[in-house]
Amino acid sequence: MLSFSNHKVILALTFLLQPVFAPEPPDEMSRSILDALNGVCPATCQDDLIPGPKLGHLPYSNGCKIPDFGSLKGEYTDYSHFDSCCNLHDICYMSCGATKAFCDEDFKQCMYRKCSFQSDQQACKTTANEMEVGRRMQGCKWYQYSQQYLCACYAPEEALERTSEYAHEFFTVFNKTHNLPDSISKKYLEKEPNQERHGLLLYKLYKRYPEAIDIVGRDGKTLRSKPRIFSSIQGDVPDNVNDNDEL
Repeated sequence: MLSFSNHKVILALTFLLQPVFAPEPPDEMSRSILDALNGVCPATCQDDLIPGPKLGHLPYSNGCKIPDFGSLKGEYTDYSHFDSCCNLHDICYMSCGATKAFCDEDFKQCMYRKCSFQSDQQACKTTANEMEVGRRMQGCKWYQYSQQYLCACYAPEEALERTSEYAHEFFTVFNKTHNLPDSISKKYLEKEPNQERHGLLLYKLYKRYPEAIDIVGRDGKTLRSKPRIFSSIQGDVPDNVNDNDEL
């Protein structure tokens, strides 16, 4: 359920967006706003293709930026405690196959957890709500850029193969002791191709090994011109060690 603060944001956005969408009938403009609030964003792959990771490429984050809602901006201007949530939100957008709606909701829940440790929880949540609505309304282009930065479009079976190869190599490189456990492989990779399941696996891997995330800024604007690449560690890695690992 949207809070009173979010209703204010939506009303303001309706007026703010009118000049941009003036040629559209009111019902279409309203639908565009509702689509944005619901996390609807056009797919980056067309036809029967789905996203899969570019092998060796690593995600990056550029931190937080409070959306410019003018007088609606919360008084809680110190939001450094949201940094880790913003970093996770950026890499979620770069997790090939993860939906924008999933990433935005995960972002909100992360901020709410951070607010539970703040002295003024209501002020903190006001800022969190405005940031979350801002991502829903303004995040589609960044989501599409992020998916295209780290992902390419493949036929479903090839996307599954790419995701599997990437996940195994990533786990081996950043775990440093053993290969991707069979239990994880069976849960996420040994089924019919499903881009949302693929994206969830990649996102959980990034969350588990945050050293893989390249933090390039905290302004919400800095871009990385070239991807950071990881390569496999050398030597033999034992199989089936600690095979009960879960993500």
